[in-house]
Amino acid sequence: MKIHRALLNPQTPADLVVHLPERFLHTEIEIIAFCVEDEPAHKRKRTYEEAVKFWDAHAVDMSNFKFNRVEANERLIFLLTPISQCIPLACLL
Repeated sequence: MKIHRALLNPQTPADLVVHLPERFLHTEIEIIAFCVEDEPAHKRKRTYEEAVKFWDAHAVDMSNFKFNRVEANERLIFLLTPISQCIPLACLL
C-alpha cells in the first residue's frame, strides 16, 4: 500500500491543489480531505499546572490503607477453590 500524507493550510484557491509523488501514476487512488480543528493531543504541550490538576482529580487517599497479606491469600484461595470442594453454609450452622 502506498501512502502519502500532507497537512496543508491553504490560503488561496491555488493552494488547494495537492501534488502527489510519481509513484501514484497509473494507479487508482482515493483522496480524503478533512479539516483539522485542533492539534492532536499527543502534540499539544501540557503545562505543569494542567498535569497537577489532572492527577489531583484522580487522587486516592492511601494514608490509612493497611495491606493484610494473610487475608488477601485467604480470599485468593477461596476464589480459586472449585465449587465442588466448598462446604454448604447449612452444614456450618
